[in-house]
Amino acid sequence: MITCVMKKHKSLFGLFGRTNDLFGRICNSTARSISICNAIKASLGLKILILNAVELQIRLNVRSSKHFAPSLQGGLGWVPGVGLLVALLFSACSSPQLPTSYQQSNQLPKIYPDYVGVTIPVNIAPLTFMPENAELGMIARYKVGELEVVCEDKMQPTEEEWHQLTEKAKGGKIEVDVYTRAGEQWTRHKPFSIYVSADKIDPYISYRLIAPSF
Repeated sequence: MITCVMKKHKSLFGLFGRTNDLFGRICNSTARSISICNAIKASLGLKILILNAVELQIRLNVRSSKHFAPSLQGGLGWVPGVGLLVALLFSACSSPQLPTSYQQSNQLPKIYPDYVGVTIPVNIAPLTFMPENAELGMIARYKVGELEVVCEDKMQPTEEEWHQLTEKAKGGKIEVDVYTRAGEQWTRHKPFSIYVSADKIDPYISYRLIAPSF
């Protein structure tokens, strides 16, 4: 499973703003929903503000209604709705994170394709890579200033994420961090750079096929 997340000091509360109606349907007058939020906060220890926002939504709905919310499938009670809430919470809180416990290596990572130290045109398609050893787990990061993209298992940013990085790095470089995992042990490899030229590659190429003369 490939998972990527772009970070630019954005607030994730917009996610809950867009799904306010959904939470209104599935988080209602049951105190057990609040207990679920508290349990998730205790177990994850991450994204506390996001979970607090969901809990606040539940409490507001508790005040405004005395009835269980119908499930999204209709008429089956609140259990399926709460199940979906939990799934959404884990989805919002499970973005790839750089390992905090690792051993440092002074060796460059062995990746395929090998992009260490290459220079690319600013409008090139996204560069993707994976560990040369397919048995290793990997978390990798492209970083330009405060803008970064973190991917798990395979470095595969979206086209939009990639072009934001290359535009910001034009005439400079994209810093690359690669962490690999063997068993339970993470290793942080020596960082490297991808240099971004301000020049653009032509959008098309033309060629002429000439039959051999022999």
